[in-house]
Amino acid sequence: MSRPYLHAPPDYPTQPELAVAALIRMLTRFPVVGHACMTEPIEHHLAIVAADARLPQAIRDAAAAAAQDGHAATKAGALSS
Repeated sequence: MSRPYLHAPPDYPTQPELAVAALIRMLTRFPVVGHACMTEPIEHHLAIVAADARLPQAIRDAAAAAAQDGHAATKAGALSS
């Protein structure tokens, strides 16, 4: 089954809510898919959402806090390895 939408670039510049939707989807898939392939895209989308002034401040703050938590967890894991 062809899914051409998987190859189309997201329209975040005109629809910033798509970044939030993608982030929610990735976070809900994380337990199923696993850590290695999802970490980078999640971190990238957290940064996009946190930096987009068009989004509500509460959403931006939550994304920024989640990004900090993720960085701290990654650093702690790297130090304990």
